[in-house]
Amino acid sequence: MNTRAITPANPIVPGQAEVQRLLEAAVIEQGYPGAITEIRNGTQRWFGSAGVADTATGRPRTPQERFRVGSITKTFTATLVLQLAAEYRLSLDDTVEKWLPGLVQGNGHDGGEVTIRQLLNHTSGIFAYTLDEGMLERYWTPKLLEHRFDKPTPEDLVKIAVSYPADFQPGQGWGYSNTNFVLAAMIIEKAAGMSYADAVAYRIARPLKLAGTYAPGGETGFRGPTRAATPSSCCPTPTPRFTMSPS
Repeated sequence: MNTRAITPANPIVPGQAEVQRLLEAAVIEQGYPGAITEIRNGTQRWFGSAGVADTATGRPRTPQERFRVGSITKTFTATLVLQLAAEYRLSLDDTVEKWLPGLVQGNGHDGGEVTIRQLLNHTSGIFAYTLDEGMLERYWTPKLLEHRFDKPTPEDLVKIAVSYPADFQPGQGWGYSNTNFVLAAMIIEKAAGMSYADAVAYRIARPLKLAGTYAPGGETGFRGPTRAATPSSCCPTPTPRFTMSPS
């Protein structure tokens, strides 16, 4: 299998050759099956790739591919919270307990002491559910193939988090925790009166014309271009409630 893409002698955009070398290094030296990127510079656009999209068939990577953005989702979540704060639908100083009563309690966790602001800046002290041994075994080992279609609810994930001791008292430290943003998404649903997926579609994707950007909710496949950023209210089937996809 040829994993090396050809680096052009006359780059379309500045830095193109350097980025291409990084893509190739990810495949050749680090063992990733494939990598892609796009650089935009004014009216200039360059798509770079290395490796393959399918190791079985050798299908090449293409600009049309879709993928999960992972923790970049936190940027969308924080934007939604700040929009709602600007509209006075919530305050960054509101407590988690105010919006999600009784959910964050036990083992040193107290939702009455944690503010929305602390969720967003990772100073809540709430344990990261992603560090749970069961989660690590199911989603960071070959067992992922057995569990890739699991649909834990946000409540399930928070329950895992509060089963562990808090990392520190709210505001007394800093610790990256995905649990913070699960809670923030749940609060968004309460304050906005719609699912997290619809909030992303209505408030971010559609206004910015992000035709390929959407929150999947409980979906396990990838949508086609015509279904992206479509709120559930215009469709026969309601958008599933926000769920975290461990994959």
